[in-house]
Amino acid sequence: MAAAEALLEQGAQVDVFEKQSQLGGEVATREIGSTFVEYYYHHCFSSDHHLLAAAERLGVSDRLTWVDSTMGFFWQGQLLPFNGPADVLRFKPLNPLQRFRLGLSVLYLQRKQQWQPFQDISAADWMRKFCGQRVFDTIWGGLLKAKFGEDWHRVSMAWLWARIHVRASSRSKGMAKEQLGYFDNSFRTLVDAFGRRIEELGGTIHLEAPAERIVVENGEARGIMVGGERHDFDLVLAAVHTPIFLHLTPDLPADYRDRLGSIEYKGASCLLLELDRRMSPYYWLNISAEELPFTALVEQTNLVSPEAYGGSHLLYVARYMAPRDPLMRMETTALFEHYLPYLQQVYPDFARGMVKNMWSGGDPFAQPLIEVGYQRKKPDLRTPISKLYLANTTLIYPEDRGINYSIRLGQEVAQHIKADASQLEQEDS
Repeated sequence: MAAAEALLEQGAQVDVFEKQSQLGGEVATREIGSTFVEYYYHHCFSSDHHLLAAAERLGVSDRLTWVDSTMGFFWQGQLLPFNGPADVLRFKPLNPLQRFRLGLSVLYLQRKQQWQPFQDISAADWMRKFCGQRVFDTIWGGLLKAKFGEDWHRVSMAWLWARIHVRASSRSKGMAKEQLGYFDNSFRTLVDAFGRRIEELGGTIHLEAPAERIVVENGEARGIMVGGERHDFDLVLAAVHTPIFLHLTPDLPADYRDRLGSIEYKGASCLLLELDRRMSPYYWLNISAEELPFTALVEQTNLVSPEAYGGSHLLYVARYMAPRDPLMRMETTALFEHYLPYLQQVYPDFARGMVKNMWSGGDPFAQPLIEVGYQRKKPDLRTPISKLYLANTTLIYPEDRGINYSIRLGQEVAQHIKADASQLEQEDS
């Protein structure tokens, strides 16, 4: 959508083809009462400049509310606050020296502006060296294992640097509190604004129109097949996960296919529970205990008032896993029953009777594995096929995938397309 908006403003004619019945991709929403909520939890940071600029440009910045973040940490049956420096200094699992080393390492990374030196070292090795084994085992190791599973030791320190750097940037100067942003009526507010802008500029949006194949002739992208019908265009931008792109484009050169195919993904599963009560004071509860089968517990109604959902409380139960993990496709009730005894370890008072409704969803390609040396695998916006471009989360580096960087990437690919078109016009003239 960001690319479509930018290209339309440059005078191009644009058609957007979307597989789902709504725009937004991973920012898709479901309705609870008269309010929308995301399938997968979302928020934004005050440092998300591309997102905030888009909200301002699209006229919805006044519908963005900022709330002090509340983060917790589950440790040996206890929910501990983990919001900022003061909480780190009181963090019971670590002794004073270990807390100091943890705080010092985070402060160092926050002030380190260059991420390139971290590309060829693992996050595990760097954190062990600078924080010590105890800090690593208690904090970083558990979080890496929760997100990347058996591949935790392969994750690049450049990725972890970016995570820490972005979170630090979301704290205003002189304030220890991090602030998170959320739109009235969900991020659908931003998505719908993008859709309106695209149509106002003359673009055409096709919903429930999944691409079946990218048409390539004589080494050039000529269009796409949708519903058995060919649609011809001057160029094609594929904004889909890499495995889907490889399926859509069998004409890619073998060496390029191998390079893209070597990028691994982690899947994500989200169970959303509608509850009759609050479970904790924390919006985001980090789970690093290996015996628990979920990565984080995100209590949406500690970010947004329960009044927005008719008085109900919403809790996301999130887990990263291998794309083929059986939990990825488990039916909602079965997934809840699987999680129930573990939820009761975190929340001893949790019971089935509290649950008013539940939904689940999974994305097998939610998170590219940003491993050591990833810069040598990262694809380019331009593909080997002329007039065919790729923009997906594998190109967001070293930052983690997210709405802000997707908008940045869409605008970047639009600039490349404009530059290439100008060069072709000069050659033709």
